[in-house]
Parts: sequence; structure tokens; C-alpha cells
Amino acid sequence: MKISYERTGGFAGMRVGLDLDLQHLPSDEAAALKDLVKAADFFHLTQATGPGAIPDGFQHAITVEEDSGHKRTILVGDSSVSDSLRPLLDDLTVRARSQRKAG
Repeated sequence: MKISYERTGGFAGMRVGLDLDLQHLPSDEAAALKDLVKAADFFHLTQATGPGAIPDGFQHAITVEEDSGHKRTILVGDSSVSDSLRPLLDDLTVRARSQRKAG
């Protein structure tokens, strides 16, 4: 499984992102990410647009590609993140921000 994530917007308009190939992660991290994707029911989520963009809010793009080649991208603003997607989004945000600080 591969996961790409990008967050744009916010007060400073900063972009953070990352590309993950779960085959190159420790098995416990890969399993945790797979569990988050499954718990979010990622491939069946309705792409909600929400009530509109929040001033200085973030926009998120998450792409998940399964080993079978099945691929889906979700675009979501802070105002329309579902409860099921929030844990995956939070995990990816932390990873992207820590990768940015390390790089």
C-alpha cells in the first residue's frame, strides 16, 4: 500500500506533504496505517465539501493506492473531515510535519 498526503493553506499558506510506501516502514507502523485506512473506510467515504472553506483553514489531499492497484484520492477541508477519517488525517499530518522538521 502507498499513501500520499498533502496539506495546504492555513494562515501562512504553508504546504506539508509526504509519500509513504508501507513496504518500507517497520511492520508495526505499516499495520497501524493500514488499520487507520480500514477504520476510515477510505474507499467508501463520501467526499463531502462541507459548508465552505474556513478562512485560514487547511485543505487536505490523501491518496491511497492498494497493492492491487486500486487507487482513490480524497480532497477535504478542515470543516468537513468525518469522524472516521480524522485519526488517519491526524497521523499523516504529524508524520508530514515531523518529516519537514527533519529534512
